[in-house]
Amino acid sequence: MKDKMQSFFRKPWALSVILTVLGIVLLLDPGMMLRSIVRLGGAALLIGGCSAIVSWTRRRNEAGVSYLDAGGGVIAVLGGLFLLFSPESLINLFPTIAGLLIILSGVYNVLQALDSKRAGFDRWHMSVLLAVITIVLGAIILANPFGTMELLVQILGGVLIYNGLSSLWIVTR
Repeated sequence: MKDKMQSFFRKPWALSVILTVLGIVLLLDPGMMLRSIVRLGGAALLIGGCSAIVSWTRRRNEAGVSYLDAGGGVIAVLGGLFLLFSPESLINLFPTIAGLLIILSGVYNVLQALDSKRAGFDRWHMSVLLAVITIVLGAIILANPFGTMELLVQILGGVLIYNGLSSLWIVTR
């Protein structure tokens, strides 16, 4: 199973499919989806932090075991608890992070399009256009001109669908 998942994520179109599906989910129920994702991340941090603390406690007298291991565990536990009980804190950063990631994806798509041009593909102009639109949409999200977080997340969902589908078109040219 692990090999199949690794194989899937190595395929150039895998990220495009994931972005499209994530966009659809964000369009359907943005508030619930965001809180769930943040809380799952908080739970993972909490579990990982507890595991690190227990591991440090069991091995603390062994050579090479550092107080940093325990400290990292405590920080992870505190971060996990914070995200579990205050998911809105991270959610408010989400548009900025997403906008930056979309802009970076658009820049990457521009570079792919330029590689296509160098390789002699005829439709590289369309790839550049799609990539530039991706960059502009990411910049709009980054500027955050919208009043509510849920509307922004729904727009982000639409942009992710567009980004996923345009990236899929670019990699399958």
